[in-house]
Amino acid sequence: MKMIRRSMFGIVAALGLVLAGPAGGASAHSDVASAGQLAAAYTRNCPSGSVVSIANNLPVRAGIKISSPIFHWGQKGWGYACTRNVYALGDRYTACGVSNANGWINVYVPEVGQWGYTYMTCLEDVWFSAKSEQNPLS
Repeated sequence: MKMIRRSMFGIVAALGLVLAGPAGGASAHSDVASAGQLAAAYTRNCPSGSVVSIANNLPVRAGIKISSPIFHWGQKGWGYACTRNVYALGDRYTACGVSNANGWINVYVPEVGQWGYTYMTCLEDVWFSAKSEQNPLS
């Protein structure tokens, strides 16, 4: 019975991320321009270890709170290394076509040599093939 409860808790927690609907109006916590992308395009947990911003003015913060200091502003097409298969649940935000989301991805910003957190809904996974000679993260 404990196993079923734990499984149900995990499913309910994941639904908080999955069921976030499309953005309606502006939010006090939204400081990212809409990327004009479908919500399904964003990363769920950085499975590849690399992501690309789908928005301009993407804030990278020191923590998973809206009040955490911003130390970097990402732009559309900029790539980042990220912690594979991990996401954090933090403050809610509205960004990149998704409202009331709370998923945050841990990304590395090489320009400042620091790890930080940014909106999951504004990042897209990047996959490299063995034949690929170009790395969009460089």
